[in-house]
Amino acid sequence: MKDQQITTSNHWTNILINAVITLSIGAILILVPNTIYNTIIIIAGITLFLFGLAFLIYAYQSKTTTIKSKTYWYFQSVLYFAVGLFLFFKPQIVVNLLHYFISIWLIIVGLTQLFFAANRKHIIGNSSFMLINSIIALSLGILILIWPQFPVVFIGYITLLIGTVLLVYSIGQYKHRNDGITFKQDQQDQQE
Repeated sequence: MKDQQITTSNHWTNILINAVITLSIGAILILVPNTIYNTIIIIAGITLFLFGLAFLIYAYQSKTTTIKSKTYWYFQSVLYFAVGLFLFFKPQIVVNLLHYFISIWLIIVGLTQLFFAANRKHIIGNSSFMLINSIIALSLGILILIWPQFPVVFIGYITLLIGTVLLVYSIGQYKHRNDGITFKQDQQDQQE
């Protein structure tokens, strides 16, 4: 057996960006009347496009990121580009299908949080709060998908709660961004 040390990556920026987007969606659902959704959706499209550009630049310029992480960052940048362009050029379709977009977004956020809660518990320690938040996000996303007439203001409040948890979790990830983890590696694992 051999000791192997790895450092945690800077996933806190990804969580922070998702927290800001989720908080924005929640605030919009609570505070904005239906008449100005087109403008907000166009602004959201531009914002997502810029986030995609930032992810692309980060992935390209990062010297310490693994190939697997770079692939993830590239995939996320392409996804943000595509969604941003769609929101910008087709806002009326988005307004008509807003509940479904929110549902899909919450399901993606819930799955992401579930992944981070399972994979990062050895870094931060207690990740049960993130696990509960992921279950809430997934449940709400599925509920909205099944029942599109679900009250929009209630969705907004739950989305704000989920965004707040993401924000707190990103701060925790930031505090532990350079921590090293030591583990024992079997000879068989080294040969594979």
